[in-house]
Amino acid sequence: DIFQAGEMTQSKMYFHNLEIYGGKANIQMAEFMEWFDGLWHGRYLAYTIAGIATLISLVCLFFARHWQFDQVVGGYDKSDEDPP
Repeated sequence: DIFQAGEMTQSKMYFHNLEIYGGKANIQMAEFMEWFDGLWHGRYLAYTIAGIATLISLVCLFFARHWQFDQVVGGYDKSDEDPP
């Protein structure tokens, strides 16, 4: 009987062999890799891209709010002027 790749990675024999060769950590890593690979297909890809875009925009917003902008404008230092 020929297994497809998805069926083969869910079999008891597959998990048994993973545990023999690498222990419980190997099983957890294989499950993590399967989950991570699933983020790049279908509807989950859209959620992944939206999450990454949101994270990047929040990082940019954080740095924009905490950035110390120079006070020099047009060749002279505006901080030396008397306020109007």
